[in-house]
This record gives sequence, structure tokens and C-alpha cells, in this order.
Amino acid sequence: MIRLTLIFLPFLFILLPTCYLVGSLVIEKIKLEFNKYLSVCIGFITLIAVFQILYYPAMILQLPSLYITIVGLMISLTLLVLDIKYFKKIKGFYKDKYIWGILFMAFIFFFLYMRTVPEEYFYYDDSFYFPLMYHNANTNKLFSIEPRVGTEVDSITSYYMYQGYYLIGSFFISIFNLLKGVFDLKFSYVSIVLYFMSVPTFTILFLTMLGLIKQKELSKLEKILFVLCCLFYVIYLPIDSNIYNNIFMTGYSGVFSSLTVIYPFFMYVVLNYHKHKNYKYLLMILFFTLLSYASFNLFNIIIILFVMLLLQMI
Repeated sequence: MIRLTLIFLPFLFILLPTCYLVGSLVIEKIKLEFNKYLSVCIGFITLIAVFQILYYPAMILQLPSLYITIVGLMISLTLLVLDIKYFKKIKGFYKDKYIWGILFMAFIFFFLYMRTVPEEYFYYDDSFYFPLMYHNANTNKLFSIEPRVGTEVDSITSYYMYQGYYLIGSFFISIFNLLKGVFDLKFSYVSIVLYFMSVPTFTILFLTMLGLIKQKELSKLEKILFVLCCLFYVIYLPIDSNIYNNIFMTGYSGVFSSLTVIYPFFMYVVLNYHKHKNYKYLLMILFFTLLSYASFNLFNIIIILFVMLLLQMI
């Protein structure tokens, strides 16, 4: 566990300022105004969207895992170069007391969640997504087994084949497989998924809520509603509720990320920027991220587009 922590913490502390940098560059490009905390959120979802787009060839053609690993390393190297190039922009990132508070809350929330999930029924879809990510981390043909039973298939149902978010999990596992022999790592790949996918998601959730609360365009009533929303996720959901724990509250899952991170931010963007000519670019990023997270978002995007059409007619 100590070795896992030593590997994970540098990743997390580099990830957040990197997301802030990417988000800031996106905001400057599309000329929209967001505070520091929402910039981190925008950077995070942009990275998810980039992985989704670059992983499309692998998903469509069912390429070997090597493609996932190489593309993931190329993205990571590009981000590292950007961090070095724009170091002055991010060097003061951790001087913000709210960031440390968010990190503390995210870790408390993560471990609280892990302690309150019923042991006999951890998450009803773990038997699908964990084997799916593990198989796709080391195979000559992606999506070539039925995860729950392990039998070979030509392809899993189309919806699950186009969720690049879980291939990011496979990328993390593939790196773990490369390093475990070198560093004599004994922990399970499940720990890799939970730390490298869940904790960042919890952290982005809190940063998004804080960013929405501090966004100057919001009224006091709207800020109170976002605070209540945040408290609902933080306090109520982890308290021994099988329905929420097993369906919504698995931090590594795209369902959790969609419902807790993307949709509150999405609603804010649509309601406050729908008349801005450049907000369509941010919507494209959000759409690719939603497609990456969960198959049901394909249908939700159609509904959202219809609602946005109505907004334009008002």
C-alpha cells in the first residue's frame, strides 16, 4: 500500500495543475471566462475527450492493447512538455488553500465511500468493467471477451465498445503491468483502477462544485443550491444506501462521473453561455467526454440537443 501511495501521489499532484493548464489554454482559445477551479474541470474533461478521440481507431478496428499504451504514453509526454513550457503559469497552483482543502475532502470522501460500501455487494457492474479493463490492457484484439464469463466473442455490444474512458483504465493497468516486475509491486490491478480513476474523479467533483459556487455570474440562491447539491453527494450518498452505493457511487465508473461532475457543469454552461458564439466548442468537448463515460449518454446527448434547440427558440 505504501508503494501504491508513493506512485499515486506524484501522479495526482501533477495531474491537477496539468488539468488547470489545459483548461486555461482551452478557455483562452474559445474566449470564455471561468474561475481557476472550473478551469481544472475543463482541463480534466478535455483530457478525457482527447483520449476518447484518439482511442476511436482502437475501438472501431479492435486493435491490440499496444495501441492504447503507446497513445496513452504519447498524450502523457505531450502534457509533460506543456507543463515544462508553461511552468510559470502553473507554479503557484498549490498556493491556494482551497486546493489543499479539496484534496483532503476528496481523500476522506474516497475512504469513507470504500468503508461504507457493503462488502457482500460491492458494485453490481464490477464483474463487467474490471475484467473488461484488465483484458483490454493485454490483448491482441480489444473487446474480444465477454467480461463476466470470460468467453471469446467477436465483439461486445456496440455501446460498450465506444466508451474510451474504460480504455484509460486499461492504459493505467498496462503501465502497472510494465512496472510491477521492476519495482516488485504486489498489489492488485483493482487498486490501480480505484486510486488512479476514483480519487481524481472525487477531486474534480469537489473542484467543480467549488468552482460553480464561486463563479461570479451565479446568484446567491443558485450558489446555495450548488452547496446543497454538493452536501447531498458528500453526506447522504455514502451513508449505508445500497441503491446509491451500488449504482451511482462507484468513483471509477463513467456513470458516477457523468452524474456528479459533467451534468451540473453542463447545465451551467448551457444556461449561461448559450448565446456566446464560441461556447459550441466547449459543448463539443463535453459531448465527447459524455460519450467516453457511459453508453446511456448517447441518448442523453440527443435529448440535450433538443432542449438546446428549444432554448434558442425562446
